[in-house]
Amino acid sequence: MIYILHYGLFFLIYFGYFFPLWQQSTRNKLTIHIMMFSYISLVLSFTVIPIAIPFNYNYPNLWQSINVIPFRDVIKGYGFASREIVLNTMMLIPFGFLFPLLTNLNGMRTIMASCLFSITIETTQLMTILFATAHPRVVDVTDIITNTTGGSFGYLLYIIFSCLLKGKYSQ
Repeated sequence: MIYILHYGLFFLIYFGYFFPLWQQSTRNKLTIHIMMFSYISLVLSFTVIPIAIPFNYNYPNLWQSINVIPFRDVIKGYGFASREIVLNTMMLIPFGFLFPLLTNLNGMRTIMASCLFSITIETTQLMTILFATAHPRVVDVTDIITNTTGGSFGYLLYIIFSCLLKGKYSQ
């Protein structure tokens, strides 16, 4: 039931706020909006949902669950660190590809949006730590760096495909 509430709320936010905002520049791109909504829902499923509802403040776990040293896990040689870097980079590639299709914004704004999306995820994870959710999370600056890198790769793919399509249709 809690998942239905979260996805329903996200549906209302996306199609109530972002869809009308982005629709001005995307006329008749409902399919891309559905892809973006589905993609963001999937990302949120892996990163923050379910969001903590009970207010059981648990301060001592806070500092153990925050990493502000970039690539600390790689430096310390943790076995899962390299895999996490690859997965976090891959996670935002679709965002970097779909976002400019919806907004017609340039590379720098797409990269900034990728960074903001990543910061939003990490901030939400911080809130779940503060309110002692049953699903503990870790806030990591490396995630922000690798997610933003993934968004940049996605934008690069967008540029490549745009150039290929322009070349195909100009002949």
